[in-house]
Amino acid sequence: MSDSKRAYSFTKGGLKKFNAVLGVILKEIKPGKDDIERVTSYSNEIISRLHNAVPKDVEIIAAGSIAHGTNLKGSSDIDIFMLFPKTLEERDMEKQALAIAKGIVQKHRNESYIIKYAEHPYLKLRMNDLGIDADIVPAFKIADSKEMGSAVDRTQLHTKFVVSHLSERQKDDVRLAKFMLDQHDIYGAEAATEGFSGYLCELLIHHFGSLHSLIEGMANLSVPIAIDAAPRRVLLEKDLESMAKKFNSRFIVVDPTDPSRNVAANVSEESLARLVLLSRRIIKTPSRATIFGAEYSEADSSRKMEKLGSALGVDIYALAFGTDDIAEDILWQQARKLRKRIHEMLEDCGFMPVFSLEGIENNSAVLTFMVNPARFGSVSVKGPSAFMKGASDEFTSAHSRSPMLYLIGERLAAIDKPKFSTPKELLERFSKGKEKGMPTHLKTKGSRLFVNRIPEAYSKIIYRSLISKRIA
Repeated sequence: MSDSKRAYSFTKGGLKKFNAVLGVILKEIKPGKDDIERVTSYSNEIISRLHNAVPKDVEIIAAGSIAHGTNLKGSSDIDIFMLFPKTLEERDMEKQALAIAKGIVQKHRNESYIIKYAEHPYLKLRMNDLGIDADIVPAFKIADSKEMGSAVDRTQLHTKFVVSHLSERQKDDVRLAKFMLDQHDIYGAEAATEGFSGYLCELLIHHFGSLHSLIEGMANLSVPIAIDAAPRRVLLEKDLESMAKKFNSRFIVVDPTDPSRNVAANVSEESLARLVLLSRRIIKTPSRATIFGAEYSEADSSRKMEKLGSALGVDIYALAFGTDDIAEDILWQQARKLRKRIHEMLEDCGFMPVFSLEGIENNSAVLTFMVNPARFGSVSVKGPSAFMKGASDEFTSAHSRSPMLYLIGERLAAIDKPKFSTPKELLERFSKGKEKGMPTHLKTKGSRLFVNRIPEAYSKIIYRSLISKRIA
């Protein structure tokens, strides 16, 4: 869209005010010289230890936001990659890499480690005295995505692209973009957020050139859209149609290091819409308050939830489950799927859920449903036309115990007792584990159902999730 056709754009005065606000925020969120030197020094030390331990054909590189120069103050996690030649068998490479990584841990300096698992197992080195973690990740050395064995291998290409294409000013704009998105709960590609990853923020700043241009672009966004990040172009007509079909998405940012990948694949339609609305608010009111978003206190969450239920005229049901010690992405996916299933069941049973959401924290998953008060003594069930021989016989047989079989015009109907007379009866089926197909990592043993009066620990989880859904 050309600038002349843009409905949303900064005025000259608005842009000046926006840049002034960003200048103040950047000083607050950008790591200071001492912070950078401290983390860089430790990163270089770990790399040096690894260099002394690995075979000559293994390359050691720093990766992630610290290596990219786009990390925020307080974010001191280091990513170090051990790049092995592709001549090695994958399992042998992993075994060798973990043995080397374990060997450089210096327990006398209060360092410890844990083994974590992604596409490859990797070692998280903890420098407990400094409060710094370093992920030491094995991968194969590649020059092109065509040589890639797994997604982990692609990371080295991301680092090369970002370091060679972003200016120092743009790196600061990435920091500001990450901070802004995080304030509005849409930063991070994890299942909990379904938002914008750090690498996606870097690519968007590269494409638009600056944060203010990114905000104007998002404020005027039309979908579907496909951005080819390497040449900084937006695909049109047949190319756009082809990309939308290929990726089955309405928001596509093609990875400049791998044309077969949509970097925005994890961005939900809701997160994208939230950024569009946020961008419009910032253009209208380019203030610190708009960028930071509304402030909320979690104190007395239980009372706040009761007050909200009363104001809306709804009953608030909270299903609380314990969770297995497993990757949060899996827990969020299972909790979200179950919440949607229950919401649909409530609707199908004639109840009126107006809102539902899920939250996970401290080994607990809480599914919340706001439902209009309802109790059913009986329900009317409409059947087929009396002229549909087989179907009408089946309906009559299925409702033979109904106190009232009748006709509505030519259609059969029956008055029956409902399967559930209240939402609580339906929800208790899930809290007691009586429904089939329950998620494997949400524990029904010890699960509890609360109605309106929800304990503070669970109310805080609900309230945080609720606030993250608000757009203003």
